[in-house]
Amino acid sequence: MSKIMFLILTLGSIIMLASCGQTVIQTRYLYKPVACPIPEIEKAKLVKIEEKDDLDVVLNKLIYNYGQLKEENLKLWNVINACKEFEKQVELDSTLKDDNTNK
Repeated sequence: MSKIMFLILTLGSIIMLASCGQTVIQTRYLYKPVACPIPEIEKAKLVKIEEKDDLDVVLNKLIYNYGQLKEENLKLWNVINACKEFEKQVELDSTLKDDNTNK
């Protein structure tokens, strides 16, 4: 009986060691967030509209404020597009670096 137990334990140990000894190499690609350098954008200097202003003055102030906000919006969109280009460039550089290290 003890010989059978010894044989079972020995075979079980050999099977466990053989099955655990095989490793499969897996390549994982992780997305690393990139910090885009964000420049300071000056906020639009809006003219305050008061209740006592005439209709012509209010209209001129609204047109001026619209122009100021439109300029600020364009600057913000330019920053967003620059950040997207920066992220693409960093991603391209990292893939080229990975390709060079794998050779």
